[in-house]
Amino acid sequence: MNDMRTSIENVLYDYVYYYDFGPMADVGKCFTEDGKITMADGSTVTGRANISEAFVVRREKTVFPPGSIVVHQVTNVHITTVSETEAKVRSVFAFHVINDKAVTTIATVGDYLDTFVKDTDDAWRIKVRIHRTYGRTPLTPQPAS
Repeated sequence: MNDMRTSIENVLYDYVYYYDFGPMADVGKCFTEDGKITMADGSTVTGRANISEAFVVRREKTVFPPGSIVVHQVTNVHITTVSETEAKVRSVFAFHVINDKAVTTIATVGDYLDTFVKDTDDAWRIKVRIHRTYGRTPLTPQPAS
C-alpha cells in the first residue's frame, strides 16, 4: 500500500501544482487517456487531451487581481484499495488566492472523489474525478466510479 499511496498522493499533488504553477496543460498528465472529470458546476470533460485543453481555457478565462498567485492545498487523503490496479480516493482541497500584499483569501473549499487506476505504463492516474465545491455542489454521497 505504501508505494500505491505515495504514487497516488504524488498525482494529487502534481494536479494542483500544474494548476497553480503550470504548465496548465500538464493537468491532463494526471488522467488516463479516457479519463473523465465532472466539475463543481456539473460540466464534464472526457479524455486526457480534452481535459488539458479545458484547463488551459479555464485559466485563460479566470481573472485574478494583478500580482496575485493561486495555491491549492490537498489534505485528508483517504485511499480504499479496490484491487491491485484500482483505488477509490477522497481528498479535501482549499484554493487560496494571495494578493500582491500577501493577503490570503480562501476562494473555495471542496473535495475530490476519484477512481485511480494503474495505467498501461504502470503509473497510477485518475480515471474518474468528481470535483465538489462546498456550498455549490450537493454533498450527497456520490460514487467515484
